[in-house]
Amino acid sequence: MPAPSVLEAQALDRNLTPSESVLLALTVVLPWYREVGIAAPLGTLLLIVLAGLVGLGRKGLTHRREAQQLRQQMLERESLATPSSSATTPNWKRRWPRQSGPTGPRALFWPV
Repeated sequence: MPAPSVLEAQALDRNLTPSESVLLALTVVLPWYREVGIAAPLGTLLLIVLAGLVGLGRKGLTHRREAQQLRQQMLERESLATPSSSATTPNWKRRWPRQSGPTGPRALFWPV
């Protein structure tokens, strides 16, 4: 805690005549962030939060890497289990030969 300071002030009028001196007692107070009782716990808390964020980031990267590996393993197993893509294509996705007849807007009025 800083010691109290004393300030001596004297004013001049427009004729440059000095006035009587005045003594002012001042006490300088540190800002809240410079106080040891506040800065130390806040600094410790900040370090803990940063360490937690770094840990969560590393855990997320590890989780993402494991998920990618599992996804790759599943794709490899599926490709080994199915001999060809035509066997696994559902009927509604297969292309069948189209019937002969007009296409476009006139196809609606073509007799069946």
